Amino acid sequence: MPSLIRARAASTDAMLEAFGDAALLRAALRFEAGLARARADLGLLDSVSAEAIESACAEPPEIEPLAAAAAHAGTLAIPLVALLRARIPAPAIAAELHKGATSQDLADTVLVLQAKTGMDLIRQEGRRLRQALAALTEAHLATPMLGRTLLQPALPITFGLKTAQWLLGIDDALARSEAEAERALRIQLGGATGSLADFDGQGQAVSDRLADILGLAPALAPWHARREALAGLASALAILVGAIGKIARDLSLLTQAEVAEAFEPRLAGRGGSSAMAHKRNPTACQTVLS
Repeated sequence: MPSLIRARAASTDAMLEAFGDAALLRAALRFEAGLARARADLGLLDSVSAEAIESACAEPPEIEPLAAAAAHAGTLAIPLVALLRARIPAPAIAAELHKGATSQDLADTVLVLQAKTGMDLIRQEGRRLRQALAALTEAHLATPMLGRTLLQPALPITFGLKTAQWLLGIDDALARSEAEAERALRIQLGGATGSLADFDGQGQAVSDRLADILGLAPALAPWHARREALAGLASALAILVGAIGKIARDLSLLTQAEVAEAFEPRLAGRGGSSAMAHKRNPTACQTVLS
């Protein structure tokens, strides 16, 4: 099965685009142009040079040859910086591009920019899911159903109670992801050894200005050797996926023909079987669980 088919089975077009090659390259160009602008704003680079660098970063290069060169070099920064410098006729100005930064600064800031877009998409989908669960809970506050423990019949509950628990799980998971995103989605600029040494004593100011240009939160210090914030965001997103997966698993159990207490909406071309016409498969649940 082609990788794109697998990816679309477990994601959305918007999220795949946010983490695609074109988005990655756009973020890398924003980093290089923004760094030049930040230095110019603080008097570390003349405006003519900054404008020349920004112009060199305006047009994305071809992805395929750049990807091959990045794989050979071991990092995107090396071939990208070389390509962008070659676009600048004046060697002295070309040398100013990427000055004070290192490959890891580019890689981490690009990742954070992509993750910021991803979080915006998660917020949008999270709002839709919360609204749907709230409406479902309101509609079924008094709808009786059989409660189960260890998948066995227990005492009666209401379907509204079950959906309210789903909603609480989503609320908690979304709040956790927001808190971790606030810690993780910050500028990374440290230079060759993480000391901000190449900015004439204004390294923190350059970092803060670059963060402002890129729409990111500032960083108290370079964090490329401290990955706990990214790990925290990844863990929070895993918990969010688990909370949504809990809903999908509950629904898939309720849609069994032997139970028949809930069903997915009928959509043309979805939920059928290639071999058995009578089947009504919980395809949305399957996608969520994937």
